[in-house]
Amino acid sequence: MRQSITYLARIALLLILSTSAIWADPASYRLEPEGSRVEFYYQFGGNEVLGTIPVTSTRLLLDFQDVRRSKVDVVLDVTGARAGFVFATQAMKDPSVLDAQNHPQMTFSATRFVQSGNIALVSGMLTLRGQTRPITLRARLFRAPGTTEQDFSRLVVRMSGKLSRAEFGATGYRELVGDEIRLEITAALAQDN
Repeated sequence: MRQSITYLARIALLLILSTSAIWADPASYRLEPEGSRVEFYYQFGGNEVLGTIPVTSTRLLLDFQDVRRSKVDVVLDVTGARAGFVFATQAMKDPSVLDAQNHPQMTFSATRFVQSGNIALVSGMLTLRGQTRPITLRARLFRAPGTTEQDFSRLVVRMSGKLSRAEFGATGYRELVGDEIRLEITAALAQDN
């Protein structure tokens, strides 16, 4: 995890999702597991705790001429999620929280991309515990260190956002765990040939 943070810290240039890029057609990307992670943060007894959830699959199509034509679909493995320590992990998968036995996957499908300064707002539908709700993530796109301004073959996307557990019916253990979940996603991408 620290290596990924260091990797991002060395990124030389921020690539803004704008019409200044050189491609006329969307480019398809695959997720590189090394350097990619989905983290969530929650309040437990007044302390912030870090959890992780593995990515099962992704479909990424980035259009640098018209960001609105980009597509992102992600499937996460709820059964493989870790909530920081054993008790919290077991409780998180309980029927009163994520109900991992009946809902082993979480999905996100982007429906709208809007450039806002040096970030993109990625709105979409998140399905968790069989309930689908809208969510908006803030995204920044970086080129890999050592690449030229025209080289978009390797990218890193950083996304962040928040959600309410209660909106998805994941209300278990509310006397111990806060309602707000903060998301931090790092996706290392390689362009498909």
